[in-house]
Amino acid sequence: MDHFSALRMTHAMVGRAVIFATAALILGFTVLTLSHFIPLIYFGVLVSAAMAGGLLGSLVLLPLLLKWFEMPLREAAAGSSSAAAQDVLS
Repeated sequence: MDHFSALRMTHAMVGRAVIFATAALILGFTVLTLSHFIPLIYFGVLVSAAMAGGLLGSLVLLPLLLKWFEMPLREAAAGSSSAAAQDVLS
């Protein structure tokens, strides 16, 4: 399996879960902005922005970095992960 296929399969399997989990965390911390306590408002905004940046990094930056700095894949590791992925998908 090549790098592009591995990234595509990873996004297909866990991408939606990462998006929903991060969205839930962002919404949870944005509730803090409704407070009347100013430091708590700042905390909610900053943590929400950090979560959004982390999501962007996980879904966009990390695959780009993996593509730019391609390392040779080990066939044994790629074969076992492919078999495990096929078990999950079926």
